Amino acid sequence: MRYTRSFCFSDDIYQIASPEGNVIAITAPDGSSTQIGYHETLNLPVAVNDPAGRITAYTYDERGNLISITDPAGYTTRYGYNAQWLPETITDALGKTRHLHYDTLDQLVCFTDCTGETTRFGYTEYGDLETVTDALGHTTRHHYDAAGNPVRTDYPDGSHETFEYDRLNRLTAYIDGLGAKTAYELANAKQI
Repeated sequence: MRYTRSFCFSDDIYQIASPEGNVIAITAPDGSSTQIGYHETLNLPVAVNDPAGRITAYTYDERGNLISITDPAGYTTRYGYNAQWLPETITDALGKTRHLHYDTLDQLVCFTDCTGETTRFGYTEYGDLETVTDALGHTTRHHYDAAGNPVRTDYPDGSHETFEYDRLNRLTAYIDGLGAKTAYELANAKQI
């Protein structure tokens, strides 16, 4: 087996990858290291051991869906799935459950938190997120151009953000809720 080392973040942090390409160790400039263990057949992380020796454990079903996460304190969060293998329930260590519901296109249409408060989601005919309405009835609305680029977001407080694009659909400007404009310009053909 051949393990590879690579440096990143200005050569201050380096990582070691397994032959499968999984990062199995990350070492910081102070020499502290995070170790990551993987499932033999699913090739997904099953344990992360941080520099302090605290372990976070992950379990999966046979399809590779995340079933549980146990944090270093021993608290477990569990995940349940519907017939389409989409996340349907998230139950925390205290037994409080959050519910997710989807439409026939597998788009999330409502999320109910553990207090029973529901957030609803609406979509355009093209599947883009159009509205997010919280439990109090406050709606955030997203608008798109003909190319599908987000061009404006309206918030419940009356503020809005806008986005501008060039003819190649590249972001050229962002205008925040206070009217401050940030312009983006290409340094060359491949960078903003």
